[in-house]
Amino acid sequence: MKILLKINIIALMFLSVNGFAQSQEYFSFTEVYEGMLNETFEYKTKRFNSFDSTQITYYEFEAKGTPIANLVFIHGGGANSKLGYFKLAKTLSEEYNVTSYLMDLRGHGESAGRRGDAPSVRSVYEDISMLLNIVDEKDKPLYLGGHSSGAGTVINYSVQEGLADADGYLFVSPYMGDDVQTTREDAVRFFDVDIPKFIANSQSGGVDKLNDYAVFFNYPKEVLRANPSIVTALTVCMATATTPYGANEIFKYISKPFGLFVGENDEIFDAEKVIQFDTIPTYRHPKSISKIIPEEKHLSILNTIGIELGETITQWQAM
Repeated sequence: MKILLKINIIALMFLSVNGFAQSQEYFSFTEVYEGMLNETFEYKTKRFNSFDSTQITYYEFEAKGTPIANLVFIHGGGANSKLGYFKLAKTLSEEYNVTSYLMDLRGHGESAGRRGDAPSVRSVYEDISMLLNIVDEKDKPLYLGGHSSGAGTVINYSVQEGLADADGYLFVSPYMGDDVQTTREDAVRFFDVDIPKFIANSQSGGVDKLNDYAVFFNYPKEVLRANPSIVTALTVCMATATTPYGANEIFKYISKPFGLFVGENDEIFDAEKVIQFDTIPTYRHPKSISKIIPEEKHLSILNTIGIELGETITQWQAM
């Protein structure tokens, strides 16, 4: 199936993240829009029923030649796979023979579930684990990656026990959590947080207010009218699942190869602070790579990151 996808320019203004924005073109939406114009994408829409029968949607971009690896990739919070992520999957499929699977988190995009919510923090990771098991071909390496808070979700997943393993991780413009101070000093939040709900949840051992909406995105009405699939709020549960806490400690235990990429001109995260996480692992796998992508911003990086991911995976296969 070939689909001509034209991305609405307004949608891309606020594409990512447990996020940040500024009033005048703070995000690099123009570049992303131009990069997606008139692109033709060949993919298959697939679905599976998760452990609780919630239907999860993902998009398969099959390698054009003999596949060398598989990649499951997670979008940023509030967004979904169709908002900016198809180009990286197309690049990997057509230029690097990597089969990519873009997954809509439950409660996002075309996946079922209450919008911006999950029954438990663990359930988000169990969904990812099920997809990894579905697409694992055993004879090819299987990698897990994400962008922005999607990368934050992958960081959290990396230390979960009893779930499917990935052979390596790919972090693009990763949200490391507020406690590690990788956010730029001049980044302006565009969401409101109901802090008492998080406090109540913490004091109750993760029980109270778990499924209450507590993070509210301030999207303009025209954005929501043009793109009704955008999630406008996250519950305590979903925000917790997609936000790393103690990323410094988590990275100490990442012993598998990882790729860490961030745009030089990222409007949200300080690129130099993000890239320092490359030095944290107690055992840094020799295949691991980190790179600041010249001139790219938080969203414009999606136009070119397929090349970086493809080159990294190809190098990993040769080592």
